[in-house]
Amino acid sequence: MNEIIIYEAYRGIEPGTDRQVLVQIFRNSETNEIISSQMAYRTANWDTWGVPFNLELHNPQIKEVS
Repeated sequence: MNEIIIYEAYRGIEPGTDRQVLVQIFRNSETNEIISSQMAYRTANWDTWGVPFNLELHNPQIKEVS
Protein backbone atom coordinates (compact mmCIF):
# COMPACT_ATOMS: atom_id res chain seq x y z
CA MET A 1 0.00 0.00 0.00
CA ASN A 2 1.23 3.50 -0.82
CA GLU A 3 1.86 5.90 2.02
CA ILE A 4 -0.22 9.08 1.84
CA ILE A 5 1.30 12.27 3.23
CA ILE A 6 -0.92 15.08 4.52
CA TYR A 7 0.45 18.55 3.74
CA GLU A 8 -0.50 21.50 5.98
CA ALA A 9 0.57 25.09 5.30
CA TYR A 10 0.13 28.01 7.70
CA ARG A 11 0.95 31.63 6.87
CA GLY A 12 1.21 34.65 9.12
CA ILE A 13 3.19 37.74 10.10
CA GLU A 14 6.10 37.58 12.54
CA PRO A 15 5.20 39.70 15.61
CA GLY A 16 7.03 43.02 15.72
CA THR A 17 8.09 42.85 12.06
CA ASP A 18 6.55 42.87 8.60
CA ARG A 19 8.13 39.53 7.67
CA GLN A 20 5.72 36.89 6.46
CA VAL A 21 6.11 33.40 7.85
CA LEU A 22 5.25 30.07 6.19
CA VAL A 23 5.12 26.91 8.30
CA GLN A 24 4.76 23.59 6.48
CA ILE A 25 3.87 20.35 8.25
CA PHE A 26 3.93 16.89 6.69
CA ARG A 27 1.96 14.10 8.43
CA ASN A 28 1.43 10.38 7.98
CA SER A 29 -2.24 10.00 7.01
CA GLU A 30 -2.69 6.73 8.91
CA THR A 31 -1.13 7.73 12.24
CA ASN A 32 -1.41 11.54 12.01
CA GLU A 33 2.22 11.59 13.21
CA ILE A 34 4.34 14.55 12.11
CA ILE A 35 7.01 13.37 9.68
CA SER A 36 8.65 16.72 9.03
CA SER A 37 8.06 20.43 9.58
CA GLN A 38 9.77 23.49 8.16
CA MET A 39 9.54 27.27 8.16
CA ALA A 40 10.43 30.01 5.64
CA TYR A 41 10.25 33.81 5.52
CA ARG A 42 9.60 36.50 2.93
CA THR A 43 9.39 40.29 3.17
CA ALA A 44 6.68 41.10 0.61
CA ASN A 45 3.70 39.40 -1.06
CA TRP A 46 5.36 39.58 -4.48
CA ASP A 47 8.64 38.13 -3.14
CA THR A 48 9.50 34.43 -3.24
CA TRP A 49 9.81 32.46 -0.02
CA GLY A 50 13.30 32.06 1.36
CA VAL A 51 14.94 28.67 1.67
CA PRO A 52 12.93 26.71 4.27
CA PHE A 53 14.67 25.38 7.35
CA ASN A 54 13.66 22.34 9.36
CA LEU A 55 11.92 22.72 12.70
CA GLU A 56 12.89 20.36 15.47
CA LEU A 57 10.24 18.09 16.93
CA HIS A 58 10.73 18.56 20.67
CA ASN A 59 8.16 15.95 21.59
CA PRO A 60 7.67 13.33 18.87
CA GLN A 61 4.91 11.73 21.01
CA ILE A 62 2.57 14.65 20.16
CA LYS A 63 0.44 13.51 17.23
CA GLU A 64 -2.21 16.20 16.89
CA VAL A 65 -2.20 19.98 16.84
CA SER A 66 -4.78 21.43 19.23
